[in-house]
Amino acid sequence: IAGKTPVDFENRLRMTRRLALSAIIETRGVELSDIAAHRLFSSPYRDLRSGLVLLREYDDSEATVIRSVDVDFTKWSESPAVTSEDRLDRLRQVLVAILYLQPWQLPLLRDLNDLPVEARPLYLNWLKQSPLLCRAGDESAYADFVIRLLDWLQYHISSERPLSQLLEIGRTIGSLDLGKLLLIEQPLRSIQERRNRLLERLALRDGIPRTKVRSNDGSEGKIRIGILCRTFEKGPDSEAVVAFFRAFDKARYDIRAYSIGLRDRVVANDPAFNRILRET
Repeated sequence: IAGKTPVDFENRLRMTRRLALSAIIETRGVELSDIAAHRLFSSPYRDLRSGLVLLREYDDSEATVIRSVDVDFTKWSESPAVTSEDRLDRLRQVLVAILYLQPWQLPLLRDLNDLPVEARPLYLNWLKQSPLLCRAGDESAYADFVIRLLDWLQYHISSERPLSQLLEIGRTIGSLDLGKLLLIEQPLRSIQERRNRLLERLALRDGIPRTKVRSNDGSEGKIRIGILCRTFEKGPDSEAVVAFFRAFDKARYDIRAYSIGLRDRVVANDPAFNRILRET
């Protein structure tokens, strides 16, 4: 449908990325904040942002800059909060990281407050981007990153912070899509435990009372059936699943729907569909 990729398209992307890198490096003062506000960085799912990170062939100057980002992020994973002297340097390195790398390729910062204010939403948006895993070792590295990320988010949501920042972190947790993990052949127990702890922190105020569970010997209680799905957000698939749920005898079976992601605690923002799913 889209047709053939234009001739020399990848090289043109690389040249465009180098121009963006030059602008980031050469810009001084408040103008760097103007670059950070561009949708290429503020909305990483738009335009060609996600495709750029697949172009891993760099010239010498790019390789040098990427190594410096790795060094700085490693240092910032242990260093104290940002000072006024290095505010722009940290913003600059975050922009370079977004332009060239995926979050699982770098250490996590020690604390979100170690970044200047204008870099924090960019960093959170970048952390939740869907991964592109296409080389040997990428899947394992990503799975390890998810464990570190969930621990990092747990630390942030559990510590004393301004309400505005807690809400921002909560929105980040709520929009994480971990569905890619279903395609990775690696044990997910550690990830599941951490994900559940986060969900407990963000639990709904009202919920369904726990029904009596079938005992181990099968002598009493309902048979519990768990259905794993990537997402239960409103849509044709979810509506079909609801019809499937209704076929179970509620007197005999206790149905539990498990989502691998964290986006559907409220099953989208449709109260009617949320009610139907819960009642089913």
